[in-house]
Amino acid sequence: MIDKEKIEQTLKEFSFPRLSGTKSEMGAFQAAKEKIEDLGLFPQIQEFTFSTFYSRVYSKLSAFLLFWLMFIIFLNISVLITILNSLVIVGIFIPLLIITRNPEKIKFGKTFKSHNIYLKLKPNNDEKYKSDKQFTKESFNDNGRGDVLFLCHLDSKSQKLTINLRVLSVKAYSYSLIALTTLIIIRTIIVRELVFLINLLGLICIVILAIATFLIIINFSGNKSNGAIDNASGIAIVFGLLNYYFNRETRPKKYNLWFVFTGAEETGTMGIRNFYNSNNSFDKKSSLVFNFDSIGRNIDAFGKLSNSYSHKKFNKLFRQEALKADITYQLSRISIGIHSDGVFLLGNKNYVGAGFGDESVYKYIHSTQDTIDKVNTSTLQKLCEFIVNLLTKIDKNSNYP
Repeated sequence: MIDKEKIEQTLKEFSFPRLSGTKSEMGAFQAAKEKIEDLGLFPQIQEFTFSTFYSRVYSKLSAFLLFWLMFIIFLNISVLITILNSLVIVGIFIPLLIITRNPEKIKFGKTFKSHNIYLKLKPNNDEKYKSDKQFTKESFNDNGRGDVLFLCHLDSKSQKLTINLRVLSVKAYSYSLIALTTLIIIRTIIVRELVFLINLLGLICIVILAIATFLIIINFSGNKSNGAIDNASGIAIVFGLLNYYFNRETRPKKYNLWFVFTGAEETGTMGIRNFYNSNNSFDKKSSLVFNFDSIGRNIDAFGKLSNSYSHKKFNKLFRQEALKADITYQLSRISIGIHSDGVFLLGNKNYVGAGFGDESVYKYIHSTQDTIDKVNTSTLQKLCEFIVNLLTKIDKNSNYP
């Protein structure tokens, strides 16, 4: 059914450092292109230019500016100094917030080129095209009853700090910021006898906030991670599904199947943003999105908790099938994080579907420890088979799409 040997071969082929915008990421793109063409298929190529400002500068600058603002307010040297600093910081923040609403359009700072590569397979019952080789650029806009998107990203990255230290610094920053804000508010309305104690607690918060800000600023990205977990595992799964559905007889009858390999995901999800801007006509009521990112030894699935009929219908069926397959399924109304293709489409754009990962191996990602021995190919095969079985049931369900 699903070829485990091909999954393992693909995992090995894409387990090498491939930082977005570098020649190594281009190597991953070329390897993916060749694998698709070896099947006699003709993928679409989308080249785009992206800036590293959003993912590598904006967050650090924001962390520092917010720290400095709280520091000045806490010191309370004079009303004039506080007002001037506040105006300057707000004057910087407002333009930043405006331009980062669409970060893929930012063209200042360091800019690089990257690529998305994707293709669409028609449903089993479509007689318009007798062969997938006949696909032209125009045929990509020829919609069937529904669309299923399989997503993964091609690039990888390493970071200077370990993931435990990165998580600790973000938590320390957030909690100390909340505590300091609370103390400042209390100080303005509390009796003077407790001002010394409040200032002492505030000073502790300032020190913690300063250390956390420093750690956030020095956490630079590099090209030292093999990215086996993140995200050669996802690439292997999408190719595993492509190899299976290459046979027209195995395909759903009601859905087009899209296989999407994005670039520059690790630099602010630039690939999926550019893909969406060029392919944003999918009907959300009849489309499903599955994002595969960082699967190691276990399978964790993530979905959006929503009151919409489409989400409720999908979540109910998915939970039933996930329970049978021993897959953990977590639902949340709030999407946490910005650097994920799944969060962008499922969370921000409100598409129906699920993201897949493995929380037990997250401690290795973005480091030199992200190696192939952390990935169980049987787990990748199991996830492919789960997706096939799920789509078969959805395809036969009269309530879909």
